[in-house]
Amino acid sequence: MDRIVLIGRPGSGKSTLARRLGSLLDLPVFHLDRLFWRPGWEKMPRWEFARAQMRIMQENDRWIMDGNYTSTLPLRLARCDAVIYLQPPRHLCLVRVMRRALCSWWADEPRGDMAAGCRENPFRRDFLAFLLYIHHFPVAGRIDKMLRGLDDDVSVFRVASSRGAEQLLCELSPDHSSAHPGRDGP
Repeated sequence: MDRIVLIGRPGSGKSTLARRLGSLLDLPVFHLDRLFWRPGWEKMPRWEFARAQMRIMQENDRWIMDGNYTSTLPLRLARCDAVIYLQPPRHLCLVRVMRRALCSWWADEPRGDMAAGCRENPFRRDFLAFLLYIHHFPVAGRIDKMLRGLDDDVSVFRVASSRGAEQLLCELSPDHSSAHPGRDGP
């Protein structure tokens, strides 16, 4: 796997898994939240965001892109050879996002996968809307439809738990594949 799209509900562990996979597989990791958001939570125009992703994919033969952004997901899906779709329980994602927001609120800097000037704040008015988005995750049906349309040569991994993510990391480890010659993958 050289070009991985990592998607899932906010709080599902995308950025954490992306960093670990990047280290494990020696792949550069591109966090789309860091690319999309400008300081002060200003959104990048959609056309500019799409162009920035295309430039990343043209300039890098190998990559991991972490983030949903369904308006530009087809661009990434057309160039990837694997998709990892994190699907832990909704309540776990909500708890993780609340904890992350509280930690970010107290921190001097935003987390590493976010743009400068974009600290999460659980006391902002729009944070409740974000929690409702996570609860309903309205893009799940659209994502499933896009994944059904992928070519057969694109591997799709659905991971529903932290244990499943650990198992996937183990399966994808270069040490694991050399220990099991002839195995086609996870």
